[in-house]
Amino acid sequence: MRLTIKTPLTTAAILTFAACASSGGGEDAPGALFFGATDSTASGNGLPFANDGGDVGDLEGQTATVLLPRTILNNAIGGAEQEVLEGQASFGPDDAVSLVVDGETLNFVEGVATRADGTTIEIQELFITLGTGVRLFQIFADGDFGGRIDQIEFAHFIVGAETNPDAIPLMPGTVLYTGGVRGRLFNEAGSAGASGELSGAIQLSVTFGDGTVSGDVFLNTDGPSINLGLAPTAITGNGFAGDLTIVSCTIGTCTSNSEIGGVFMGENAESIGGILDLDIGVTDSEGNTSDLVGNGGFIAFDQES
Repeated sequence: MRLTIKTPLTTAAILTFAACASSGGGEDAPGALFFGATDSTASGNGLPFANDGGDVGDLEGQTATVLLPRTILNNAIGGAEQEVLEGQASFGPDDAVSLVVDGETLNFVEGVATRADGTTIEIQELFITLGTGVRLFQIFADGDFGGRIDQIEFAHFIVGAETNPDAIPLMPGTVLYTGGVRGRLFNEAGSAGASGELSGAIQLSVTFGDGTVSGDVFLNTDGPSINLGLAPTAITGNGFAGDLTIVSCTIGTCTSNSEIGGVFMGENAESIGGILDLDIGVTDSEGNTSDLVGNGGFIAFDQES
């Protein structure tokens, strides 16, 4: 399985994500899930910074650039595709949402959009914070043709009031952020894995003075419980992105080709909103193998705020 990056937006929008100068803990460009701002010129999602009065408590009339990890599981061929997509999410009255992504326009009314082939796709808000706010959305579809589900598709995206990079604190010591994880994880093949809704917890240690973030993601599934680790990773502007490796796994042995991306939110970086792209190999005690694929998002809070 291959992770691909799709960028259907304008060249200027693509450069917002791709041409990222590092600040703080190193000179390496951030990873594929970076979706923040590299300087104070403009936020990564196009909304006002929290420091400029940005507030996503009421999204009506606002349009945000979003980054979506997407998983498509094709039951007919027993395979999965992982992608990272850039799109535009516009919000109307009565919780209406219009999402333009991968050449498709999805107009959600009362949480449901009808596609060109007559199938439906749903949108659900999983997390929302108070104040300036961070909001996590999930879109999900069963490709149900004649009562037979041939394809399952799901993606997640974050909308939030970003911290202006110029306002990222510079303080000694380490600040702990903790919060929750939501998403979906599916077993691509084999019997040693999990499927369906995904929940969990996240703990991130941020050393602002050094410009680095590290931590752990704890995933609770219908199969194994999995602890993924983020090694010290550079903060770029107001965000970060990096690889997640296996710390522990409750079924046999596990490997990870997973990634994380996060952005500081609020006037004083009170929270972090982020997305996860998950690809976990599992081998149980009898030698059965599975590839658990999926994605999700998280919101974590500064425990000193």
